[in-house]
Amino acid sequence: MISRKTPKADLENKRSTWRALGFIASLAFILIAISWTNYEVLVRQAINFEADLLEDEEIPVNVVTPPPPPPPPQQTTVIEIVDDEEEIEIELEIEDIELDDDTDIEIIEDDD
Repeated sequence: MISRKTPKADLENKRSTWRALGFIASLAFILIAISWTNYEVLVRQAINFEADLLEDEEIPVNVVTPPPPPPPPQQTTVIEIVDDEEEIEIELEIEDIELDDDTDIEIIEDDD
């Protein structure tokens, strides 16, 4: 393919020069960053602690009383266990109520 750029506009011949300048600049920056030293300046001051300035505070001790123990559970009804062989007789009383069509029934209304 034919290059249509003029030799002044073509930057391919200057490529190696700019790459070398970039390497030199980055190496110089890295060397400066590594050799940079940072010293902490310590300032010592005389500090006077006087006992009059610091007062001890007495904190009252809180006595926590434990809650009273819960009342013992109430005794539930005792269930008697009966053998399967024993027969239990239960008598049911059924009252015969005779109602006719003429019988009056009292209707009780709820107060709700």
